[in-house]
Amino acid sequence: MKSSSDPGAREALGRLRQARQELWELQVEGREAAEALARVSGLEAEIRDYDRARPGPGEQAERIASADIHDLAESRDTVVVSMFEVGGTVRALLAGGDGLRHVPLMDLDAASELERRLGADLDALTRTFHHPERLRQSVESAMRRNATALAEGVWDPVADYVGDRQIVVIPHSKLAWVPWPLLPPLRGRPLTVAPSAEAWWRAVRRPAATRPALVAAGPRLLRADSEVAAIGALYPDATLVQAEKSDPEEVLRALDGAAVAHLAAHGHHEPDNVLFSRLDFGLGPLNAYELLSLDQPPAHVVLSACDLGRSTVEVGNETLGFTAALLHAGTSTVVSSLAKVPDAMAADMMLEYHRRCAAGATPAEALAAVGEHRPWHPFVAFGA
Repeated sequence: MKSSSDPGAREALGRLRQARQELWELQVEGREAAEALARVSGLEAEIRDYDRARPGPGEQAERIASADIHDLAESRDTVVVSMFEVGGTVRALLAGGDGLRHVPLMDLDAASELERRLGADLDALTRTFHHPERLRQSVESAMRRNATALAEGVWDPVADYVGDRQIVVIPHSKLAWVPWPLLPPLRGRPLTVAPSAEAWWRAVRRPAATRPALVAAGPRLLRADSEVAAIGALYPDATLVQAEKSDPEEVLRALDGAAVAHLAAHGHHEPDNVLFSRLDFGLGPLNAYELLSLDQPPAHVVLSACDLGRSTVEVGNETLGFTAALLHAGTSTVVSSLAKVPDAMAADMMLEYHRRCAAGATPAEALAAVGEHRPWHPFVAFGA
């Protein structure tokens, strides 16, 4: 989908960005915003109409056999764990290691309920960073119980088959928001979550973008400019975009072909219009929809923002959202959060993460290492 490369769609996206900025200003000032909200909704509908009017690409994706996925996983000392449902029970198909295996896991409804509880715990925990220790301990205790129960149901049955290999999880659509690195047996282990085994296979084999890194920040974040400077210093010739005057169009241009991109900006997941999930920059928002116009997507993107790892699964199990839009556009790896992240925590954790990546660690290895001392962090590596 390349709707935002259409001149009419680009012009509508520019008007949408301006309308969203005006809406935000009205809301901050406590003024009447119904007309501005209606204008935003109308522009979103107009942009969706551009997409529907465009012809399809006329190409068929390369067919990938289970044996191809197994062979690639085996060559990378990795096991791909694909989860699906049979008769109300979650099952796993394992590729890599000792060959293809089917393993029954747990009741899907029970697993989905544990996912919901764990997500609520994670959101509650990030809201209690500055609350009394007793309250934090209570939330952590509930989180530990739910994480352990979910691990017993969906991970323990496959643990012996996986061994100490690296892990790729393809979750069932009802488990799309599980913070897999927080499950006790998976802490400190390199792990990636992918939308499908085929998507993982393509992401691994995709030629990497090689243009200079982009490090950009949006407004209303503590330490945003210092975060940009510290991370930018790790990458030669990086493009640095400071917070208050950050231009989403400049960010979009610098994203095109970047080897690494770090975006430290407040994010908004829109469950009703997920391709209009967005990052806030100084001169307006960057919509997920605009990522689909990139000629060459960035290879590795870090979203140091609020819950932009979240996605919405529509009919047909199509996963949509800011992270999913990047993966769909062709980005190989996206590191993003499943919960709202305190600014200081995100800045400290992501600086250490980038130091490890710049030293040669893979995204999954770097995230596993920085997460060992932060057992309840909400970041996940998606893609490959």
